Amino acid sequence: MRSLSDAGAPLLPLSGVRVIDFTQVMLGPCATQMLGDFGADVIKIERQGSGDLSRQFFGGASKEDQNNVVFGSLNRNKRSVVIDMKSDAGRKAIRKLVQTADVVVDNFRAGVMERLGLGYETLSAINPGIICASGTGFGPAGPYAHKGGQDVLAQALTGVMEKTSDPSVP
Repeated sequence: MRSLSDAGAPLLPLSGVRVIDFTQVMLGPCATQMLGDFGADVIKIERQGSGDLSRQFFGGASKEDQNNVVFGSLNRNKRSVVIDMKSDAGRKAIRKLVQTADVVVDNFRAGVMERLGLGYETLSAINPGIICASGTGFGPAGPYAHKGGQDVLAQALTGVMEKTSDPSVP
């Protein structure tokens, strides 16, 4: 038997779950996109001025370029809000969102959320049930922990890029 919403539509498995999404480019947006696809209320926090880096993939400043197919496909089923996380007002707004959230997801370099005053210790004091998930390029410890890393870099460092290249092209 399926549960139905008040409007008679089937409820999705994550209906009623609220996710605060600090991710950009591929890794994080793909993860939170799936949460949204399964019914979670995903609130994407975008950087003031430029938003998610994937808005820049096609280089233009037009609304069409900013809402390109890559950004759109990775950020479907989400609501976006621009917040300056480095300002007191921005951090206050985020803390208010966390009060009603279930999950916080980021893909910053290790330690960035803590430096912004938004690490797990701070957020769990606001909302003891909060779940924090972080996807970094190189993990939370080690010689590269504080370096940024996205898909192309991971492909290059692991040798995948060489395996997927065309050997006839110099």
